[in-house]
Amino acid sequence: AEVDPFERAIPVAGAVFDFEREGDLDFDGQPDDWTRRRGPGFPNYVVAEIDPDVGFRGGRSLRIDANGGKCALYGPPAAISPHHSYLFAGRVRTKGLVNDAAVVSVSFLDARKRRVRRVLGPPVSGDFEGWTEVRVGPVMPTRDVRFVVVGVHLVHGEGMDYRGSAWFDAFSLRTLPRLSLRTNFEAQFRAGEVPLDAEAVVSGLSEGGEYALKLRLEDADYRVRESRDFDLTRAAAAEVAAERADAAAAKPIDRRWTLPPQEPGFYRLRAALVRDGEVVLEEATSLAVLDRRDDRDDEGQPAFGWSVERWPRDVDAERLAAVAAEAGIGWIKLPLWETVREGEEEGGRAAEVLSLVTRLRRLGIDTVGVLREPPREVRRKFADDWNGVAELFAMPPEFWSPAVEPVMARYGSMVHYWQLGGESDGSFVGLPNLGGMMEGLKRQFDRLGRDTRLGAHWQWGRPVPENLTGERPFLSLASVPPLSEEELVRLLEKSAATGFDRWPLLRPRPATLSTSRAVRRRDLDRRAADVLKRIVAARNGGADVIFAADVFHPRLGVLNADASPGELFLPWRTWARALDRAEPLGSFRLPRESRNHVFVRGEEAIVCAWADGPVTEEISLGPDLRVVNLWGQSRRPAEAGGRHEVEVGRVPVLLRGGSARLARFRLGTRFEKGRMPSSTDEFADELVLTNPFAQGVSVECEIRAPREWEVRPRMVQTTMAAEETIRVPVLFRVPSHQSLGPEPIQLRFRIDADNFYEFTVHRDYTVGLGDVTIDVETEHLGDGSVEVRQRIANNTPEELAFRVSLYVPGQKRIRRRVPGLTEGQSNVLSYRVPDGASLRGQRLRIRAEQEGGNRVLNKSWTLK
Repeated sequence: AEVDPFERAIPVAGAVFDFEREGDLDFDGQPDDWTRRRGPGFPNYVVAEIDPDVGFRGGRSLRIDANGGKCALYGPPAAISPHHSYLFAGRVRTKGLVNDAAVVSVSFLDARKRRVRRVLGPPVSGDFEGWTEVRVGPVMPTRDVRFVVVGVHLVHGEGMDYRGSAWFDAFSLRTLPRLSLRTNFEAQFRAGEVPLDAEAVVSGLSEGGEYALKLRLEDADYRVRESRDFDLTRAAAAEVAAERADAAAAKPIDRRWTLPPQEPGFYRLRAALVRDGEVVLEEATSLAVLDRRDDRDDEGQPAFGWSVERWPRDVDAERLAAVAAEAGIGWIKLPLWETVREGEEEGGRAAEVLSLVTRLRRLGIDTVGVLREPPREVRRKFADDWNGVAELFAMPPEFWSPAVEPVMARYGSMVHYWQLGGESDGSFVGLPNLGGMMEGLKRQFDRLGRDTRLGAHWQWGRPVPENLTGERPFLSLASVPPLSEEELVRLLEKSAATGFDRWPLLRPRPATLSTSRAVRRRDLDRRAADVLKRIVAARNGGADVIFAADVFHPRLGVLNADASPGELFLPWRTWARALDRAEPLGSFRLPRESRNHVFVRGEEAIVCAWADGPVTEEISLGPDLRVVNLWGQSRRPAEAGGRHEVEVGRVPVLLRGGSARLARFRLGTRFEKGRMPSSTDEFADELVLTNPFAQGVSVECEIRAPREWEVRPRMVQTTMAAEETIRVPVLFRVPSHQSLGPEPIQLRFRIDADNFYEFTVHRDYTVGLGDVTIDVETEHLGDGSVEVRQRIANNTPEELAFRVSLYVPGQKRIRRRVPGLTEGQSNVLSYRVPDGASLRGQRLRIRAEQEGGNRVLNKSWTLK
């Protein structure tokens, strides 16, 4: 079960506040020893005082009344130890707040009481009768931290409030031992043949009790793969004694664990600190063991990318660049406008981001600079109903260029792609002559940078405009809710000739918040299947670059906040590397009707396959075929007679290592006509074969049609030169009772080429040209009989008449006549069949013979 750390935490002396009478000994309405922030933006006229009539547990609380200004109050510093982890809990209530929000902060200070780090709780706003619990942590302070300060804030949103109030009560800072799992890039992204070194660090243990450290390595299915327990009782007593003697010199308890190499996949490393048999604290991190056998030396930039919509905290440039390179992406979108704003915090970020962009460029990854939030002084010049950055860039250049110059000056030499507006900015949608507007803006951007390419966000629900200019801007294409695979392919194909590069943004579905591991595992399969099918659809539709949306989102699963791999990191990586720059060829017809899409890159054929339920498919694509699952785990499928047996289910799998030439042969095999008239006369067609091999081949093909069909020849033997296409004459004759519609035909091949291949190609052959059709509907009537309604339609230029018979098992044949039908006419006949209940599951058949002609129409069906 998940452990709630707040249940085991101990309150920190001097950091518990409930604002009752003993907290205001001088009766001035202000909490004793608290400090209020003064200065610009924090006016004195905003009332902040103890409310004697409202409280969470007692009768009092701290209240701030909105009045057009911000307000902040800070409690007294409380001494803490960096050897512990800390948690904050409190209650907040708001009333009448629309733009403003109540926020709680926890600030960590060094020995000179300078702030080292500040952590904010979630903002609370709106109108509530009850109290909202706010939690922060656990937070593990750095080694230089000596004090902590709790703060309460009333902050503005887009606007500000002049009425409304926020109440704060029942504050407590709590402490726990400190438990961390030390990992680095090499530990979290490593090759399968390399052992894994894990390190757990424990400090801040209390006196007495028996302590143990339990380490577990779980796979994606939550199965424990490796485990190790450490007894810490003696080490805990020594650590407590050392901290009492000299807290600064005390050293944490360090335990290392070397695990054997693991197969490729997603893993969770869990650590649990146990005292007297009860879990006190848990910590976990994730690992990705990678299969690097698929690494390629192909030239060209990968056509997959990431969109960073929120800046990760405490992730340095070197680590993030290394993770991006390991993911196999060629593009990354970064919000850059915010990084050049004035202020110490943003200035520090700008230096780190510049280092990141530089590293990415060296790795061959292009940065797309996203200009989503203009400086505040520019934003204030627009009305409150701001729709997006298109309003800004529709103004003359002298209006917006001063805001763009700083970001271009810092990044313009390395960043050539710029997206105007964030991933939810729809302000460009519907603008007339979007291409012309982008062309004009590019000329202005080229004066600030060089060789710029511009783009904007676009919603799939709106038609992509036609770009008649010489430039090719890009469009970041998204949809809420996400499009289905079929919709994505259709819209990409429809927009192919618009003159815009199309960059679909694929947003995984958020993970469930369930605490059940079984539910979370099933949810992961559904989420992975959904996003992988859309990756395939985007490749089939001809997308120029495919982006994963909001990769640091905590519930989307690509990356965690510390840039460790999320649950969907490996599925994204596995399929992006497999399908990058791969040419879509189409789909195979498989015996169990699994959905599949075939791609080729160089000499390799790659098949993506899934089904509505578990099935076993037989497929032959060459001797080197292997099956790759979500996590990059590869295995050889069972083989018999040159055919492989592949298990396919709801979660897509990849078939790698197939022969591209064999795939082209299979997909290129066809009948020239593929359909015959509804007649008993002999019908001539041609079997078309193309040899894609770089050498001559010998071919043997057995044509297996339905048993009662006459086929000549049934066996074809021939030789083909390299790249040659041949046409083999084939004659068909079908029986008089043959039904209209498609019939399956198997073409069993034996080919001697660079290898010997034995495989089956499945094709449908349609009986009926569609010029005369017959349709049937049935309905169970109240008297127990069944009404059969038959409709015959004539789409030929000649007049047709038919003799019609309805065959019912165990009953006398019912005969009718359809008089002459001219072109475009149809006729409906009704039959009433007694005792319909006994006929459920039985096959019924209608036969219509042309009077004075050779057309025979048959329609059979199973009565439900």
